[in-house]
Amino acid sequence: MNFTRRNLLLIRSILVLVVLIAFGISRLIFPNTDERPARTTDAEKPQATRSIVAPNSKIREEQASAAKKEARIGLISVFCYDVADGDTLRLKDSQGKTIKLRMKGIDAPEFRPLQAYGAESRQAMINKVKGKQIEVLLISKDQYDRDLGIVYYQGVNLNEEQIRLGNAWSYAYKRDPEYARMRDLEQEARSAKRGLWALPDPQNPREFRDSHPKN
Repeated sequence: MNFTRRNLLLIRSILVLVVLIAFGISRLIFPNTDERPARTTDAEKPQATRSIVAPNSKIREEQASAAKKEARIGLISVFCYDVADGDTLRLKDSQGKTIKLRMKGIDAPEFRPLQAYGAESRQAMINKVKGKQIEVLLISKDQYDRDLGIVYYQGVNLNEEQIRLGNAWSYAYKRDPEYARMRDLEQEARSAKRGLWALPDPQNPREFRDSHPKN
C-alpha cells in the first residue's frame, strides 16, 4: 500500500514537471501576443501641433486694418496740393500726412486716360480747391484703401456742387443718406444740359474704365 502510494506521488510529480517544462517551451516558441504593444491606429496617432502664429497674425492684421480705417474719421482741415481728376484730391493734414481722397457719392469723367469732359471736370476742382485750405468730412475707406469723404470750401458741399454743375455722375448707393439728394441734383443737371450733359452721348465713367483698363 505504501509502495503504491509513493509511486502515485512520484508519478504525479513527474507529470507536473512535464507540464511545467511543456508550458515553458510553448512560451518560448509562441510568445503571448497580449503583452505586445497595441498597434496605434491613425485616430490614436499623436497629431502634429498646429501653429497658432498664423491665425493670431491674421487677427492682428485685421484689427490693425480696422483701426487704420477708423483712425481719421471726422471733420478735418487739410491743404489741397493736387487734383488728380474731378473726384480725387491729394491732401496734407496738419501733421503733414498725405491723404488721397475719393469724393464720396460722385463719379467724375476720367482724366487719365482722358475721357470726354474729364479735363473740364478736373479743372473745375482745380479752380475751387487747389492750393487752398479746405475742410473734409472723412467717412470711410474704399476697396483701394483711399479715404472717402465730403469736401467743403467756404461752407459749400463740393461733392454736391460737382453733380449740380454737371461735372460728375451720381455714384451714391440707395443705402447712403445722400442718395436722394445726389439723384435729384443729377436729374436737375441733365434737364438743364449742364456740363457733361451737354455732350451728345455722355458715357458713364464706369463703362469708360471697363473699356480703357489702366496698365
